[in-house]
Amino acid sequence: MSKSITFFFPHNPYPARSGGHQRCLEMLSAFRDLGCSVSLLSSTLWTDQAWSDEAIRALEARYVRSVRIWKPTATDLELRALDKERRPNPPLADKVWAPPALVEWVAKEIAALCPDALVMSYPFWDVLYSKEARADRRTIIDIHEIASMQVPLEALLWEQIGSLPLSLTSMQPSLIDELQFAAQPLTVDGEEMSLYNQYDCTIAISLREREVISAHCPDTTGLYIPATYTPAERPLSCSGRPLFPVGPNPLNLQAYAFFVVKVLPHILGVDDRFELCVSGHWSKTHLFDASGITLLGFVPDLDTLYENTSYLVTPVLGGTGQQVKIVEAMARGLPVVAWHSVQGNSPIVHGENGLIAHSPEEFAEHIVRLETDPAFRRRLGHTAWETVKDSFSRRHFLEELQKAL
Repeated sequence: MSKSITFFFPHNPYPARSGGHQRCLEMLSAFRDLGCSVSLLSSTLWTDQAWSDEAIRALEARYVRSVRIWKPTATDLELRALDKERRPNPPLADKVWAPPALVEWVAKEIAALCPDALVMSYPFWDVLYSKEARADRRTIIDIHEIASMQVPLEALLWEQIGSLPLSLTSMQPSLIDELQFAAQPLTVDGEEMSLYNQYDCTIAISLREREVISAHCPDTTGLYIPATYTPAERPLSCSGRPLFPVGPNPLNLQAYAFFVVKVLPHILGVDDRFELCVSGHWSKTHLFDASGITLLGFVPDLDTLYENTSYLVTPVLGGTGQQVKIVEAMARGLPVVAWHSVQGNSPIVHGENGLIAHSPEEFAEHIVRLETDPAFRRRLGHTAWETVKDSFSRRHFLEELQKAL
């Protein structure tokens, strides 16, 4: 398959510091392995980590034919700021996300590149691909979550968090109420579904999202392509300390506060030597210290980090999409303890390859068992490794992505 692809991603994905970055790199490498020639379009306007010559060189050496970046002028930034002030909650695919100068730049790039297919990440930037650009081309959108469900959820959490860094005194008590998501059902937005319906193919990262797409978008082909990882040659020994990798979003801040306040006291009551390592850039900038917690910050060498990890802890209470870190850990042979919100969006089967908790007390009980029963820990980890090897393989990813093309 020799197809040329124009792929828009709003951030610099290299090195990967979030699940979104990892997903982007996974898609780019998969297109490469399918024999496609990819041109990556991006911008400095929204990127969550700065673009650098080093990142561009690495991407062009390992993933894509070319990286092309739009840089806004001072006037572009002023106009966007004014528009955001007038409309603090803009709709999907609005000019706040994609100002006219960016739309014009993308149109020129597509005209110059003449790709066979257009790939979009996130619905917010859908307006970048005009009707003329889509004509006679395959169009694909890779969705990381249902935006109209996720955005209100994150807005609610930021309100409850209050100020940064996260603080027990400034956050609202409702932030760590594990029942609040069940009490606030989120509905699917018709505008977003209509947007997906205009693509030939919509790729969902979880079964739940694929089911939503299939139910509401009859004119697009919905594909379920979860995050995959090449499993380690052999599962890790599951020795060392447990790890909670914190991603750059409010769901992870909420998860940390929930764990420290509601779960950790139960663990320390049984084992006062317990220590949980928390990694990720935000762990040093956005979190507070607590007894039983070691904040590591961003760790570039994931191999060494996981080799010294006994199991993964992910107390994320809600949200859509897939927790990529779960699959990454399982691919290395590490068991995962997670909140029941991941059911349907992750490969965890309780008691077989990981543990699912339905209450803070149960979460603590699972951790205490893993701490005190290394044989059980290793058995779960080995089964987790086999799960990824059998059902979340690179081969499966490539087969499904080929259908999109």
